[in-house]
Amino acid sequence: MVENELARHDHVGEQNVVYGSEPTVNFPHVTGARDSSLMYRGMNRWCPSHPIPPIESPHSEKLTMNSVHWISTLAICAGLSLSSVASAQDEAAKAHAAAHAAHAAIELPTLGVAMIVPTKDSKVRGLLSLTQKGEELKISGKINNLTPGEHGFHIHTFGDLRGTDGTATGGHYDASGHKHGAPGAESHAGDLGNITADENGVATVEITTSHTKLHFVLGRAFVVHAGKDDLTSQPSGDAGGRVATGVIGIGNPDFKMPAK
Repeated sequence: MVENELARHDHVGEQNVVYGSEPTVNFPHVTGARDSSLMYRGMNRWCPSHPIPPIESPHSEKLTMNSVHWISTLAICAGLSLSSVASAQDEAAKAHAAAHAAHAAIELPTLGVAMIVPTKDSKVRGLLSLTQKGEELKISGKINNLTPGEHGFHIHTFGDLRGTDGTATGGHYDASGHKHGAPGAESHAGDLGNITADENGVATVEITTSHTKLHFVLGRAFVVHAGKDDLTSQPSGDAGGRVATGVIGIGNPDFKMPAK
């Protein structure tokens, strides 16, 4: 008789209402008391802190109150789930911020070096050091075997010494879309003006710039030009061919040059 009564009330309207030892509301279309019982248990496992009450009969006055309780419980569980997601997102954001702070705290190199080597048919050579102190980058050293006079001197984009003419180093290093010009905030970051060789062909380099930093130019290249940079012509000051190049690397602060 119980089985017949259960089967008789297996479908009510557009939704299934099953009752018995563990009744619940079916979501279309789960039929049979056993399947509904499994769904009921599953919902209670999903939110064990707010167990869903059984719905006894489609004709019982308890149906309406229990339905309201069921819906309210579902809303509470959904709210708890959303709260958990928000909490997880907050923890992820905190972890990201901590990682960013740790990355920012990494000590950046403060010493760079560049061996200046000749291009084809040139004998220009030299050694330069780069020292970062606060906001200022100091470039110092000597370049030999130049023709007397001024020579365009820049940091170029690529530390690529393939080929024989220095053109693999690309154009002047510039991260801000500026035009070529005299060293300054409105020029290429790699615009260092001119160096001057004496009658012996030796140029002593002493340049300080605050328009770039060492860690931005590591892996890029110095280029020494055959002629003077007019500081106006685009894109590189009409300084002539490239007579020497040198890749900027991280310097070893503990290294001492051997005595000559």
